Amino acid sequence: MIASISGAVRAQSTYPLANGLTVNGLVKAAGGTTDAAFTGSYEVRRLAELPDGSASAKIFDVSSADARTFNLKPLDHVTVKRKANWGTTEKVTVSGEFLYPGEYVIMPGETLKDLVTRAGGLSAEAFIGGAEFTRMAVKDLEQKQAKKFANDIKRTLAATLLTSEQEKTADLATLNDVVDKLANYEGKGRLVIDLKQALSGDKAANLVLQDGDRLYIPKQPFSIAVVGEVRQPGAHLFDQELSIDDYLSLSAGSTVRSDEDNLYVVRASGAVIRPETSLTRFVKTSVNLQPGDTIVVPVDGGYQNVLPFWRDVTQVIYQGVVSIAAVSGL
Repeated sequence: MIASISGAVRAQSTYPLANGLTVNGLVKAAGGTTDAAFTGSYEVRRLAELPDGSASAKIFDVSSADARTFNLKPLDHVTVKRKANWGTTEKVTVSGEFLYPGEYVIMPGETLKDLVTRAGGLSAEAFIGGAEFTRMAVKDLEQKQAKKFANDIKRTLAATLLTSEQEKTADLATLNDVVDKLANYEGKGRLVIDLKQALSGDKAANLVLQDGDRLYIPKQPFSIAVVGEVRQPGAHLFDQELSIDDYLSLSAGSTVRSDEDNLYVVRASGAVIRPETSLTRFVKTSVNLQPGDTIVVPVDGGYQNVLPFWRDVTQVIYQGVVSIAAVSGL
């Protein structure tokens, strides 16, 4: 005759059933409970034979007090329950302009606001609008999107090359390079957050933390970057009196391959903003530029030589200017 035990005990196994063996006795035979055990009650599954020869199971919930006198029967199985989240160590990392940057072990339900408080708050030089928050689940999603993006490019441009009269050898080399980089893109995992709103008590913005999350707060920036199809890409000192057009002029204007109708601005937080347009030109006041913004002038997707467009897209991804999702919207 035997009885078995599993769960939060030191030696889960099957044991000989001596006369008068209780639940407590079986737990002791299994080396006792682990630190993760919930000992308020134990579950006992008991098999019984029915008149037709089949077996049925009955579950007993045995309290810790009754476990000392509850006698086991042959083939009984005792389960010692585990405490939820006991022994698991979930960690997040904060870096940059915190008073106490470093790694923190989190409890279930902790939020961005809780984390900032535990890290001593932000320094006087912190740029809250540039908070960079990354999450492993988002990184995994970006990898999947990048691979899908690579397959879409390969199918679309391969078909284009079949009817193209341009030199195909170089174009195929460019195409293969783009597809290879996207297919092997590891992802950044950045999730756009509004930390200012989270710290103010906005429940919708106050994200619940997960294991592996990272939060970086940079110093206050003083520049505006201009990238993409401009003659002189680079960064310029921020001037609140200057508009998007002014910064384009400081970058020597756009190239013939540019698509100014689809120009957009990437905030330091990662948010993407598209300016409002009129029939003739961007409305200069449609975007209130802020320090740390990046003005992105995309290439015209309908330009005759389309392959460099995808090459440029890949470069933008690797520079970390925009996310895969934003690129897909070009």
